[in-house]
Amino acid sequence: MEALDLQIVQCLLRDGRAPFRRIAEALDVSEQTVARRYRGLIAAGALRVQVQPDERVTGQQRWFVRVQCRPDAAAALADSMAARSDVSWVSITSGGSEIVCVAFSDPSLEDGSVLARLPRTRQVLSFTAFAVLHMHVGSSETKWMPFDEPLTPAQIAALRGVTGLASAADTATRPASRPDDAPLVAALARDGRAGVVALAHATGWPQSRVSARLAELLEPWLVDGRVEHVGSTSVPGLAAKPVIDLMAQVSDPDVVVEQAGDRLSADGWHYVPPDLDTGASWRRFFIKPDPSGQRRYAHLHLIQAGHERWTQQLEFRDALRRDDELATMYANLKRRLVAEHPHDREAYTEAKAEFILDALRRNTRKAD
Repeated sequence: MEALDLQIVQCLLRDGRAPFRRIAEALDVSEQTVARRYRGLIAAGALRVQVQPDERVTGQQRWFVRVQCRPDAAAALADSMAARSDVSWVSITSGGSEIVCVAFSDPSLEDGSVLARLPRTRQVLSFTAFAVLHMHVGSSETKWMPFDEPLTPAQIAALRGVTGLASAADTATRPASRPDDAPLVAALARDGRAGVVALAHATGWPQSRVSARLAELLEPWLVDGRVEHVGSTSVPGLAAKPVIDLMAQVSDPDVVVEQAGDRLSADGWHYVPPDLDTGASWRRFFIKPDPSGQRRYAHLHLIQAGHERWTQQLEFRDALRRDDELATMYANLKRRLVAEHPHDREAYTEAKAEFILDALRRNTRKAD
């Protein structure tokens, strides 16, 4: 593993859900480099990030397990164990005849843990399990940190960001999880860095929860406490690309980018700088990719409070919802423009502008 990859691993050991942007700032590389290296480590099977419930809160027992197995079966068995959400730190030792790992057992489940399954696995010759009573380390930060080139104090400070990381004392006082947390915990056990969109898919939560989550994240900066669903997906029955457009009215978009950027990044949103966007001073733009990272799932438009675009977007959306004929005309226009500008989003958007302005003028005359 290269030096930069080891540094990324160290960052993730300290904060598994740290935004790529913050890791990039700590390591003085680009966000794209961190994202590319992370995907490479995941694809190679060298890294997996999980969120595990604190056993002091859930009542689970942590075990150190040594499994003796047939050498020809060690690799496949280790892969199978590593894929489980209740197993971590899997290593093959003793020339391929032994697997060591950390496992968790839930006393409320009679037959659910890996310890219950090992005796019935034919590749296993024998195993021993040791209950972990106490971790004898200087602090929570020294666990699993034996690196030849550890992060510097400055890098750790940059990684912590504004809010810092929770300490062991903090976790000891946290309330027990609720039963309805189970789907969320299960999804995070599969991918500890899953964004809210992926978690919504995994848990079956509605898309409105994405808006609610954004309102929670942006609450200190929102002018009227709302995050509005706009664009074609906000109009029932209207042909639309599978991209959700969300709009929030804020007092100063640049201040939100500066102060809430880490919150949004941790939630899966990627900031698009003005020079790569329209360059408009009244808007700042974020995109959220889908779990594959290959296409956009959602857009977030931060609109300067008082700018006419906020009102225009809401009025046009409401006009489409009220007028089926207008919605049909708009759908036909979009299909034609998609054919004319299949790979140019900016040209596609600009070509719709006259239709939208005309609809707004007609809407104003009707109101008068």
